[in-house]
Amino acid sequence: MPAAAPQTFLGITAVPGPRIVLHPSFALFPHELKARFPQPHKVRVTAQSSLLLAGDVTVDCLSLAGSLQLSAPPGVAVVVNTGQGEVVNDGHELLPLDQLKDDVSEVYSTNTLCKSTYGDGCK
Repeated sequence: MPAAAPQTFLGITAVPGPRIVLHPSFALFPHELKARFPQPHKVRVTAQSSLLLAGDVTVDCLSLAGSLQLSAPPGVAVVVNTGQGEVVNDGHELLPLDQLKDDVSEVYSTNTLCKSTYGDGCK
């Protein structure tokens, strides 16, 4: 997978990686995480991607280039298997903090610009 292009924020240059958020309802401990990704060699997430998982979600096979948000409500099990397919969309764009609001509480909730997502949608 190609790396993302370097970005500079507040004078610091870094190469961002994928943004992966695992809700506590998805997994808390290493053995739970291992069970949620039974075939980790079949999971591919590009450096520019965002992935959010919550609830009883098992990722058997996933190829992601963009943004994917999956949240299984209590009592529902979701199995992800894209097979030979790929989830592709515009995803999220990282923004420098100086382009956001001055209120710190707002910064933490708006540090990415949602272009598109697959799942629960942009909020």
